[in-house]
Amino acid sequence: MLERITIEENSDRTKIVIPIQRQWAFWGTYTTMLVGWIAGSIWAIGALFSSWRAGMLQSIDTAFLITYIIILVVIAAGWYWVGQRVWRNWQYHTANREILFFYPDKLIVRRPVSLLG
Repeated sequence: MLERITIEENSDRTKIVIPIQRQWAFWGTYTTMLVGWIAGSIWAIGALFSSWRAGMLQSIDTAFLITYIIILVVIAAGWYWVGQRVWRNWQYHTANREILFFYPDKLIVRRPVSLLG
């Protein structure tokens, strides 16, 4: 594995590319969670539009409708937050290399996913 490490140096920075082994249990777990999150998002949007098309939202009193919308916004914000965490962890465990950039004043660590940059 040490022979696959590459080092590039120039006057601005030093770049080190280290191949990493994928942890398949984590990758599988986060892939399942990501697929579930996407499926849940599609289902929720479909359920919301189908109830809107059926006219169920128009028969609700205004005060209850405002409360319903507030609850939906809070749930959607939480669902978005969960999706961000799952997406970041999935990308972290999908990467097959780690790139270190050493600058004189900082260190940047990247784990690029080949399909997503």
